[in-house]
Amino acid sequence: MVDVSGVWVKVYPDAAEPGLPGFGGWADVTTVTGDSGNRYTYKDIDGFDWVAYEWTDIGTVTMTEGLADALLIGGGMGYMNNLSNSGGGGSIVTNILNFEGGIHNVDIGVGKPAGNNFEQYTGTPTSVGPIHTGYSYAAGFSYSGTTTDNDDPRGTPYPSSITGSPETYAGGKVNSTSRLGDGGANAGNSGKNGVAIIRVPAANALATIPGTWGDL
Repeated sequence: MVDVSGVWVKVYPDAAEPGLPGFGGWADVTTVTGDSGNRYTYKDIDGFDWVAYEWTDIGTVTMTEGLADALLIGGGMGYMNNLSNSGGGGSIVTNILNFEGGIHNVDIGVGKPAGNNFEQYTGTPTSVGPIHTGYSYAAGFSYSGTTTDNDDPRGTPYPSSITGSPETYAGGKVNSTSRLGDGGANAGNSGKNGVAIIRVPAANALATIPGTWGDL
Protein backbone atom coordinates (compact mmCIF):
# COMPACT_ATOMS: atom_id res chain seq x y z
CA MET A 1 0.00 0.00 0.00
CA VAL A 2 1.27 3.49 -0.86
CA ASP A 3 0.09 6.80 0.62
CA VAL A 4 -0.52 9.25 -2.24
CA SER A 5 -1.75 12.67 -0.99
CA GLY A 6 -3.56 11.03 1.88
CA VAL A 7 -5.15 8.32 -0.28
CA TRP A 8 -4.09 4.69 0.19
CA VAL A 9 -3.50 2.94 -3.14
CA LYS A 10 -2.87 -0.80 -3.46
CA VAL A 11 0.13 -1.49 -5.68
CA TYR A 12 0.03 -4.92 -7.36
CA PRO A 13 3.29 -6.67 -8.31
CA ASP A 14 3.74 -6.69 -12.08
CA ALA A 15 3.88 -10.33 -13.17
CA ALA A 16 6.04 -9.28 -16.14
CA GLU A 17 8.78 -8.09 -13.78
CA PRO A 18 11.68 -10.46 -12.95
CA GLY A 19 10.21 -11.47 -9.61
CA LEU A 20 8.37 -10.58 -6.43
CA PRO A 21 10.07 -8.08 -4.11
CA GLY A 22 11.40 -9.86 -1.06
CA PHE A 23 10.75 -13.32 -2.51
CA GLY A 24 12.97 -13.68 -5.58
CA GLY A 25 12.68 -14.15 -9.31
CA TRP A 26 10.21 -16.30 -11.24
CA ALA A 27 11.42 -19.62 -12.61
CA ASP A 28 11.46 -20.23 -16.35
CA VAL A 29 9.56 -23.38 -17.32
CA THR A 30 11.55 -24.68 -20.28
CA THR A 31 10.23 -28.21 -20.92
CA VAL A 32 7.25 -30.28 -19.83
CA THR A 33 6.48 -33.92 -20.58
CA GLY A 34 3.55 -36.17 -19.79
CA ASP A 35 0.85 -38.29 -21.38
CA SER A 36 -2.02 -36.26 -19.96
CA GLY A 37 -2.43 -32.62 -19.08
CA ASN A 38 -3.53 -29.14 -20.06
CA ARG A 39 -1.93 -25.76 -20.67
CA TYR A 40 -3.95 -22.69 -19.73
CA THR A 41 -3.07 -19.15 -20.89
CA TYR A 42 -5.06 -16.25 -19.53
CA LYS A 43 -5.07 -12.67 -18.29
CA ASP A 44 -6.17 -12.24 -14.69
CA ILE A 45 -8.46 -9.57 -13.28
CA ASP A 46 -5.49 -7.24 -12.70
CA GLY A 47 -4.31 -7.57 -16.31
CA PHE A 48 -1.36 -9.92 -15.72
CA ASP A 49 -0.67 -12.69 -18.24
CA TRP A 50 -0.19 -16.20 -16.85
CA VAL A 51 0.42 -19.72 -18.10
CA ALA A 52 -0.56 -22.72 -15.97
CA TYR A 53 0.61 -26.26 -16.71
CA GLU A 54 -1.63 -29.04 -15.38
CA TRP A 55 -0.60 -32.72 -15.07
CA THR A 56 -3.19 -35.43 -14.60
CA ASP A 57 -0.66 -38.24 -15.12
CA ILE A 58 3.06 -38.73 -14.54
CA GLY A 59 5.51 -36.48 -16.36
CA THR A 60 8.36 -34.04 -15.84
CA VAL A 61 8.95 -30.31 -15.71
CA THR A 62 12.29 -28.64 -16.38
CA MET A 63 12.73 -25.27 -14.68
CA THR A 64 15.36 -22.72 -13.87
CA GLU A 65 15.78 -21.90 -10.19
CA GLY A 66 13.08 -19.53 -8.99
CA LEU A 67 9.45 -19.05 -7.99
CA ALA A 68 6.36 -20.79 -9.32
CA ASP A 69 2.79 -20.80 -8.09
CA ALA A 70 1.86 -24.41 -7.32
CA LEU A 71 -1.28 -26.38 -6.51
CA LEU A 72 -0.77 -30.08 -5.72
CA ILE A 73 -3.77 -32.30 -4.94
CA GLY A 74 -3.29 -35.86 -3.67
CA GLY A 75 -5.55 -38.78 -4.48
CA GLY A 76 -8.84 -39.03 -2.61
CA MET A 77 -9.68 -41.74 -0.10
CA GLY A 78 -12.13 -44.49 -0.96
CA TYR A 79 -15.09 -45.04 1.34
CA MET A 80 -14.24 -47.57 4.04
CA ASN A 81 -17.06 -49.97 4.77
CA ASN A 82 -16.12 -50.20 8.46
CA LEU A 83 -15.51 -46.46 9.05
CA SER A 84 -18.47 -44.12 8.51
CA ASN A 85 -16.32 -40.97 8.76
CA SER A 86 -14.14 -41.98 5.82
CA GLY A 87 -13.74 -40.82 2.25
CA GLY A 88 -11.52 -37.79 2.84
CA GLY A 89 -10.47 -35.55 -0.04
CA GLY A 90 -6.88 -35.60 -1.22
CA SER A 91 -4.24 -33.74 0.75
CA ILE A 92 -3.29 -30.30 -0.65
CA VAL A 93 -0.16 -28.15 -1.00
CA THR A 94 -0.62 -24.67 -2.49
CA ASN A 95 1.69 -21.66 -2.40
CA ILE A 96 4.22 -19.64 -4.36
CA LEU A 97 7.23 -21.89 -3.90
CA ASN A 98 10.94 -21.60 -4.63
CA PHE A 99 12.01 -24.44 -6.94
CA GLU A 100 15.55 -25.62 -7.57
CA GLY A 101 16.68 -25.58 -11.16
CA GLY A 102 16.64 -28.85 -13.09
CA ILE A 103 14.32 -31.65 -14.13
CA HIS A 104 11.58 -32.48 -11.62
CA ASN A 105 9.52 -35.65 -11.80
CA VAL A 106 5.75 -35.16 -11.55
CA ASP A 107 3.80 -37.94 -9.84
CA ILE A 108 0.01 -37.82 -9.50
CA GLY A 109 -1.72 -39.19 -6.39
CA VAL A 110 -4.02 -42.15 -6.98
CA GLY A 111 -7.57 -42.15 -5.65
CA LYS A 112 -8.24 -45.41 -3.86
CA PRO A 113 -11.26 -47.74 -4.14
CA ALA A 114 -13.71 -48.44 -1.34
CA GLY A 115 -12.93 -51.29 1.02
CA ASN A 116 -12.07 -52.23 4.59
CA ASN A 117 -8.35 -51.54 5.01
CA PHE A 118 -7.24 -48.02 6.02
CA GLU A 119 -3.77 -48.16 4.49
CA GLN A 120 -4.88 -49.81 1.27
CA TYR A 121 -7.71 -47.34 0.66
CA THR A 122 -5.92 -44.11 1.54
CA GLY A 123 -5.16 -41.90 -1.49
CA THR A 124 -1.48 -41.46 -2.33
CA PRO A 125 0.48 -38.17 -2.51
CA THR A 126 1.06 -35.93 -5.54
CA SER A 127 4.58 -34.56 -6.00
CA VAL A 128 6.65 -32.24 -8.16
CA GLY A 129 10.28 -32.99 -7.43
CA PRO A 130 10.82 -32.82 -3.64
CA ILE A 131 7.53 -30.98 -3.02
CA HIS A 132 4.68 -33.32 -2.18
CA THR A 133 1.30 -33.57 -0.50
CA GLY A 134 0.52 -35.98 2.29
CA TYR A 135 -1.90 -38.90 2.18
CA SER A 136 -5.67 -38.43 2.36
CA TYR A 137 -7.37 -39.08 5.67
CA ALA A 138 -10.89 -39.35 7.10
CA ALA A 139 -13.56 -37.05 5.72
CA GLY A 140 -13.23 -34.39 8.40
CA PHE A 141 -9.58 -33.90 7.51
CA SER A 142 -9.47 -32.66 3.96
CA TYR A 143 -7.48 -29.48 3.26
CA SER A 144 -9.20 -27.35 5.92
CA GLY A 145 -9.27 -29.92 8.69
CA THR A 146 -12.91 -29.04 9.29
CA THR A 147 -16.34 -30.30 8.32
CA THR A 148 -19.08 -28.31 6.65
CA ASP A 149 -21.17 -28.47 9.84
CA ASN A 150 -21.63 -30.69 12.87
CA ASP A 151 -24.09 -33.00 11.12
CA ASP A 152 -22.29 -33.25 7.79
CA PRO A 153 -18.99 -35.19 7.77
CA ARG A 154 -17.94 -34.13 4.30
CA GLY A 155 -14.61 -32.29 4.11
CA THR A 156 -14.81 -28.81 2.55
CA PRO A 157 -13.56 -28.71 -1.08
CA TYR A 158 -10.70 -26.34 -1.82
CA PRO A 159 -11.37 -23.37 -4.18
CA SER A 160 -8.70 -22.10 -6.59
CA SER A 161 -8.47 -20.05 -9.80
CA ILE A 162 -4.87 -21.01 -10.61
CA THR A 163 -5.92 -22.17 -14.12
CA GLY A 164 -7.76 -18.91 -14.80
CA SER A 165 -11.23 -20.20 -13.92
CA PRO A 166 -12.71 -20.85 -10.47
CA GLU A 167 -12.61 -24.55 -9.59
CA THR A 168 -12.96 -26.64 -6.44
CA TYR A 169 -10.87 -29.68 -5.57
CA ALA A 170 -10.61 -32.49 -3.05
CA GLY A 171 -14.00 -32.58 -1.40
CA GLY A 172 -14.48 -35.22 1.29
CA LYS A 173 -17.29 -37.80 1.24
CA VAL A 174 -18.66 -36.99 -2.20
CA ASN A 175 -21.53 -39.16 -3.49
CA SER A 176 -20.47 -38.87 -7.12
CA THR A 177 -16.77 -38.07 -7.35
CA SER A 178 -16.34 -35.44 -10.03
CA ARG A 179 -13.63 -33.10 -8.75
CA LEU A 180 -9.96 -33.95 -8.85
CA GLY A 181 -8.95 -35.38 -5.47
CA ASP A 182 -12.51 -36.06 -4.25
CA GLY A 183 -13.09 -38.76 -1.63
CA GLY A 184 -15.90 -41.33 -1.81
CA ALA A 185 -19.02 -41.01 0.33
CA ASN A 186 -20.70 -44.41 0.32
CA ALA A 187 -19.90 -48.09 -0.09
CA GLY A 188 -18.54 -48.58 -3.58
CA ASN A 189 -17.44 -44.93 -4.03
CA SER A 190 -13.76 -44.68 -4.96
CA GLY A 191 -11.57 -41.64 -4.46
CA LYS A 192 -10.59 -39.47 -7.45
CA ASN A 193 -7.02 -39.11 -8.70
CA GLY A 194 -5.16 -35.91 -7.88
CA VAL A 195 -3.52 -33.24 -10.03
CA ALA A 196 -0.40 -31.07 -10.16
CA ILE A 197 -0.55 -27.48 -11.45
CA ILE A 198 2.38 -25.07 -11.88
CA ARG A 199 1.76 -21.42 -12.84
CA VAL A 200 4.27 -18.79 -13.96
CA PRO A 201 4.00 -15.44 -15.76
CA ALA A 202 3.55 -15.88 -19.50
CA ALA A 203 6.98 -14.39 -20.14
CA ASN A 204 8.52 -17.27 -18.16
CA ALA A 205 6.48 -20.06 -19.80
CA LEU A 206 8.97 -21.24 -22.42
CA ALA A 207 8.07 -24.91 -22.55
CA THR A 208 7.29 -26.79 -25.74
CA ILE A 209 3.92 -28.47 -25.17
CA PRO A 210 3.35 -32.16 -25.96
CA GLY A 211 0.91 -32.82 -28.79
CA THR A 212 -1.80 -34.03 -26.43
CA TRP A 213 -1.79 -30.75 -24.51
CA GLY A 214 -3.37 -27.46 -25.49
CA ASP A 215 -4.84 -24.21 -24.26
CA LEU A 216 -8.37 -24.45 -22.83
